[in-house]
Amino acid sequence: MSQWIDDYYADVDAGNLDGFLNRHAPDASVVFGNNPPAVGRAAIRAAIGGLFAAVSLMRHEKHNVWPVGDGKSAVVELSVLYRTHGGAEVRLASVALLDRDDAGLVTSLRVFTDLAPLYTVIEAEKASQTHTWDPHAELHSLETSAHGDMAAPYAELLGRCPVARIRVDGSKVNWWGAFSHAEMVEAARAHQTLSSTTPSSGPAIIPLQADPPLHGKYRKALNPHFTREMIDRLEPDIRRYAREMISDLVSRGSADLAQDFAFPFPTRVLCRFLGVPDDQWTFHHEFIADVDRSTGHGLNDPDDPVPDRLFATILPRLRELIEDHRRNPREDVVSGILAGDFEEPEILNLILTIMFAGHITTTSGLGNTLLRLARDTELQDYLRANSHRIPDAIEESLRIDTPQQAMPRKALVDVELGGETIRAGELILLNFASANLDPKVWPDAGRFDLDRADKRHVAFGRGLHQCIGQNLARLELRIALEEILAATSSFSISGDIARRTWPLLCVNHLPTSLQPVAASAVR
Repeated sequence: MSQWIDDYYADVDAGNLDGFLNRHAPDASVVFGNNPPAVGRAAIRAAIGGLFAAVSLMRHEKHNVWPVGDGKSAVVELSVLYRTHGGAEVRLASVALLDRDDAGLVTSLRVFTDLAPLYTVIEAEKASQTHTWDPHAELHSLETSAHGDMAAPYAELLGRCPVARIRVDGSKVNWWGAFSHAEMVEAARAHQTLSSTTPSSGPAIIPLQADPPLHGKYRKALNPHFTREMIDRLEPDIRRYAREMISDLVSRGSADLAQDFAFPFPTRVLCRFLGVPDDQWTFHHEFIADVDRSTGHGLNDPDDPVPDRLFATILPRLRELIEDHRRNPREDVVSGILAGDFEEPEILNLILTIMFAGHITTTSGLGNTLLRLARDTELQDYLRANSHRIPDAIEESLRIDTPQQAMPRKALVDVELGGETIRAGELILLNFASANLDPKVWPDAGRFDLDRADKRHVAFGRGLHQCIGQNLARLELRIALEEILAATSSFSISGDIARRTWPLLCVNHLPTSLQPVAASAVR
């Protein structure tokens, strides 16, 4: 029995739990307190894995053994020193009851210990390392200012460290945040260890909240319809929509470019992309607007789901769309989805995701860019005279005014990132906005510069979940800017703006006066 205890100390103190189990307890059942029995090596590792991960050192300092009956059973009293990752030392006593078979192998082990004092110290350490961060307060100055500096709110976080433990104000849990460009990209590509299936109060948003291999199944059905070649086929219709809408606004002389153009224009394009009859696009526009008014975010906040009453209005229309595509297959994304092996809830989910995800980024990117142009007539004039630079303006706007500020992930295992350890089960925010403002990648990152050599921003994400619709978004943005610059001699802010900052950076209201181009210059 003494040798068994000595081996246990030596192996466990060295972190060699597998070595001990292989030699002494290959088929044991282990019970920790009132928890269900853990049987076999894998189950035992899983049962106490959280304790091993929570400390940097576990050392057994003394023990007493009292054999029971024929000596195959024993009561063991242990004194264990734990050292936390923050350096604190906690000594705890525990009692174990064990049984062995005739060969001396442990068949069962019941451990009684109170780990609460240890976890109290660990939680206190976490709290002392946590930076309370209220994105709404940090970005508040941007909500009504046409000249807010996006780099300033993120400067402290970027200067603190590339990865920081944060408590987003109002959240019930602590998060990690990946803020620097390098660490954010590394985390975005770590799909095997950082899961996109973050907690949600509603059904998963697919493929956004799906991990491989299921994610690959969804993307395989969608990818062929988002290629540059397929998207370019839409350009004549997209240009016609933009020209019609802008012509109407210019003829009025003034407009709210956010509500009257940046919001409805992408909806009409998406309806065309999905095969919705053109006379129904306004219905879908009102549905998206209702969701936006009800939640303020679209579909991306798991703590504030879309009200069921809103889905009751859209689902019958989507089922009609699906049935029409079943009767009349065509070369579009809905027919592509129907050709896949999906159940109806998945089909509806995919269509809704395209509708919302495709709308959120484009509307926000377009509104942010129009705001920048409306406050900078020199930039307008330059782009009118050099329309080939419009794509450069779009990329720099997406970088400096990133629409989707951040997205969550959940650690499946312990993950080392930026000198920190994200423990299994912990949540991390991948902050696209701060990564796009990292001065290590873009010197003077808060300055809008068309001539930046590095245009590899992360506004559309990285890794497996990089935005599938970025070709469509870029086309819409380019056409929208080309048409509004061609139809006006100038446009400028004419009233108070209103901007949303988190988790989306977008313009809610952009009152603008529009001066038409001279009649002789009209196309």
